[in-house]
Amino acid sequence: MVMKPAEIPSFLLFLFTAIIVLYAFSSRFCIAQVNSSSSNSCATYGRCGYYGSCNSLNSPICTCLRGFDPRNKQEWDTGNWTSGCVRRVPLNCESNNGSTTRVDGFLKLQMMKISVYSDRWSGPEGECEGRCLRNCSCMAYGYDVGIGCMFWSGSLIDVQNFPSSSGSDLYIRRLLLLVPNATSLGFVRIYDKKKAGDGYHITYVPFCPMFVK
Repeated sequence: MVMKPAEIPSFLLFLFTAIIVLYAFSSRFCIAQVNSSSSNSCATYGRCGYYGSCNSLNSPICTCLRGFDPRNKQEWDTGNWTSGCVRRVPLNCESNNGSTTRVDGFLKLQMMKISVYSDRWSGPEGECEGRCLRNCSCMAYGYDVGIGCMFWSGSLIDVQNFPSSSGSDLYIRRLLLLVPNATSLGFVRIYDKKKAGDGYHITYVPFCPMFVK
């Protein structure tokens, strides 16, 4: 039996209207909850943009890798991190000015989730760094026992920091300062500003010139 609108009792109209309104409200609430949840998730590819690192336990979840600053500070402060980060100081390879007072090196980041889009080479772990260093387009490298050396060219994206020890070590290319009075000893002096203070931590590492044919 089909009833005309005028024949439907008022209490039924009220009931149907209440159900529809409640359903609409619930749907919007669920969507809002999903959107709210996803906004705090590192699962979205490239959530923090180029050279940004995501950690779901941090607030905000995105930070720039050490040595990088937000590309768009205004967007970054509002929670839109997709523009990513830019390097504070150009690499020696990028400057291409023939200077002998600067050399590139690598910053080790631990417990990182690394992108699967990498070039691979089944060589020993000890040769990964040198192979990446000789290639100006190589921006980072890593090593896995089952894979070998992994290299990333161009800008890094989709980097995540795991809160546990389940991640991998990732080595990010960066500029190191070469002090002239230290070269006679065969060492490069690296000035690495600590996160916790304004002082500088001075480390000496062997400097071995490389000649590429």
